[in-house]
Amino acid sequence: MLARFLKKLIFWGGLAALLYFLMGYHYIILDGWKLRLLKKSEFTLEQTIFSTHAKSNEKILEIDSLRRNGIAEILVEEGFMSESEANEILSRYDD
Repeated sequence: MLARFLKKLIFWGGLAALLYFLMGYHYIILDGWKLRLLKKSEFTLEQTIFSTHAKSNEKILEIDSLRRNGIAEILVEEGFMSESEANEILSRYDD
């Protein structure tokens, strides 16, 4: 009886920990299969998994939650845009 209870407790605790981890990061898919993690400023399921495939830099940076959490830095680091282009696009927003 106690063993069954412990198994359930471990299962549900593990599931809760996984959900907590999933809600804490944006999972950004770059160039097909390259994955980068971006820490969220608040725990939501909004834009949890995001692909940059076939999206312009402007369209990516239009998304408030991604822009506020720093996706521009990832795009610059990965060579999708230059620092000056990122600053130009980010200057359009009042974050």
